[in-house]
Amino acid sequence: MDAAGRATQSESGETGQARAVEPGQAVTGEPGQAAAAEAGSAHLTGAGGAAHPTGAGGAEAAGAGGATGGPAGHAVPPVLHGSFSLGRDFTVPRAQVFRGFADPALRRRWFRLPGSSARAEHELDFRVGGGETARNVFVSGETEERLAYRSRFLDIVPDTRIVHVYEAEVDGRRRWISLVTVDLADEAAGSRLTWTEQYTWLVPTGDGSQDLDHLRGGTRLLLNGLTTVVDPDRYRVPRREPAPAAGRQGR
Repeated sequence: MDAAGRATQSESGETGQARAVEPGQAVTGEPGQAAAAEAGSAHLTGAGGAAHPTGAGGAEAAGAGGATGGPAGHAVPPVLHGSFSLGRDFTVPRAQVFRGFADPALRRRWFRLPGSSARAEHELDFRVGGGETARNVFVSGETEERLAYRSRFLDIVPDTRIVHVYEAEVDGRRRWISLVTVDLADEAAGSRLTWTEQYTWLVPTGDGSQDLDHLRGGTRLLLNGLTTVVDPDRYRVPRREPAPAAGRQGR
């Protein structure tokens, strides 16, 4: 099956790529990997306005018909593979950005699954071989979804790099699996983060294009949440000094 999407690049330096593969078909080229996303219609989100990203470019999967061969001959949706990359500049040192991932108290301020904070669960074991788990219940009208996130850290270089793999579940069903690499580098004005996601979407909605847009958009919002925690002054509007009172000038 041909790739259903081509790599795209926006002005912000963001790239994206995706393709669908029929079950059982060999995959060549870039391996599939995924990202955490917002939970509006079965996607996971970050807290503080953080969701998993929507992005420029986007990708489309092959037709939603899928292949047969599932239980009792039911159609099995094609597996969707792809990747995207996002960049974010900070005015603080990269060590401070790294702490936003490593410190459980800071991490909880910008990452949790969508839903009531009273029902949210979160555990972080930040070390190679350790992982992170999160659970929550998302309610919208009469719809209730049980969300779960599980990750494992594969590589950690303090203040420089974090590599982890994670899986996202909705109502006990694994929707996608992702490999995420977070790179941190020095910049003249502070530091720069590059977030690279490679996903394998196991249960796409329709042709998968909405899922991928939602995933990328959620990730962008997730990084917004990180920024508010580790670099709160970045978007703060400078306070204007009051103008001198009329009649007092020149005295």
